[in-house]
Amino acid sequence: MINIPIQTRIHNEWTFVVKNVKTDEITGVYKGFNVVLDRFLIRFGVPDDKNVAKILVGDGAGTPSTEDTGLFSVLEDYSASVSILENTKNTLKVLYTAVVPSNELVGETLTEVGLSGAVTSYVYTHAMIEDSEGNAITIGPKSDDEEITIYSTFIFEIDTKEYLEYPRGNTRTLQTEMLFGLGNIDEMNNPKIEAGVSKRKRSEAELNTSNSGCDKYITRLSTTRSSASDGLYTLDAKRFGSSDANGEIREMAAVCGIASKAMCRIIIEKLPTDLFDGIQKTDEAVGSGNGSLTGFNLPWSNPQNAVIKVDGVTKTEVTDYTLTEFPKNRIVTAHDFFEAEVTGTMVTGKEYIFDGTDGTSPYAQMLAGENWVLDLKESKKYGFGSIGLRMTSTSYRWTSFDVDVSADGSSWTKVATAKAASATTWIDVAFDTVPKTAYRYIKMTANTVVGTGGARFTEVRFTATQDQIQFTSAPGNALPITASYKLGYIPKDSTKLLDLGLTLALTR
Repeated sequence: MINIPIQTRIHNEWTFVVKNVKTDEITGVYKGFNVVLDRFLIRFGVPDDKNVAKILVGDGAGTPSTEDTGLFSVLEDYSASVSILENTKNTLKVLYTAVVPSNELVGETLTEVGLSGAVTSYVYTHAMIEDSEGNAITIGPKSDDEEITIYSTFIFEIDTKEYLEYPRGNTRTLQTEMLFGLGNIDEMNNPKIEAGVSKRKRSEAELNTSNSGCDKYITRLSTTRSSASDGLYTLDAKRFGSSDANGEIREMAAVCGIASKAMCRIIIEKLPTDLFDGIQKTDEAVGSGNGSLTGFNLPWSNPQNAVIKVDGVTKTEVTDYTLTEFPKNRIVTAHDFFEAEVTGTMVTGKEYIFDGTDGTSPYAQMLAGENWVLDLKESKKYGFGSIGLRMTSTSYRWTSFDVDVSADGSSWTKVATAKAASATTWIDVAFDTVPKTAYRYIKMTANTVVGTGGARFTEVRFTATQDQIQFTSAPGNALPITASYKLGYIPKDSTKLLDLGLTLALTR
């Protein structure tokens, strides 16, 4: 069982600016610090409550308590405008503003304030007006020359962990849903947990524009939520594994029900060991030596902490063997790399060619003489034997292109020369040679193209052709070869099941 605890903190502060409308002079500035009511914490579990829409003012006396359900004595309510002051990975600041006109509440004395929904019986915060020392004071009696502008800043802070990502590309993020002033909280009536295959780390720019949960989800399961109380909100655990999915599970996400917009993502292989200990393989049979064969294939990709033995004797990586990243015939895509980056001289659309989406648009256009360079950000031994190109039309294609690889981005080795590609969907073009040394960079250069604007394509992929274990010297005849290692994800044919729960804990 994986239970992901997300700690949050909410607080609220007020500013009151009193202005003489005849002289335009500021005659007073006052403060207020809220008590966030229990009603705010439990309202996340009550779909009929209303979004923050109004600021209430009152003239009551007393000490606010978290158990309050309203102001002591309401004078009036005012519709609040909403604006975002800050929206970063772990902090959201929302400003609510309302104005008490000069011709209203004349003769009244203001002592208290609060935020409510459109239905003013749903009151979520309560504050007394204070001076700079925190002493309760009053504003008024109000004259017909005075206009009062009320600013309420609501701050939502959420903890950051390496294994958590918070999409911010829509108004229905975890932060805005919890503040419920910008999205439709009813979408949380049918939340879901989904499992996906992405291993690619999203950039800050992408987090600010993406609405999705998992980069590519395999399965999405409906769930239920517990009744919220004392600021706790729990999505019931859901089970993922071979019975639910048809691909490797590398990440999970909690998403809103109606729009399926992500609140947060969980990267499985980055989870600490007390939450997920991976799948351990111990002394798994790989094959037997014959005195000449040097390459052997592991059944899984991306092994962690591998221990390779020949006839029970542990071998030393680099000295005795190397591991390629992916097993033979594996299709390798952007989802297999966290931080891959595309640069090069190609002008139009290079940001699309390794972003994990393989539809027909948006597409890149590559002119003759242009190149793109893929930086995998990892210096390992990759045994790719072909390049796959997601084409859009045979009228916009390459008649000749080259592919080079490099360990340092400066010294290049050509692996494919004068290749051509013409298709309306995926086409895989074999390399002339498979590199025997480690490389980090892959470069494609267009020699000649057909079509005004250049060859059009939307995505790049590769096919792994080398064996995953490559021994320096061939193991002797009939010597057993075994491997022990851990997987940081759930492989598609694993019998292991994974339960995921999500708990949001609010503090005031």
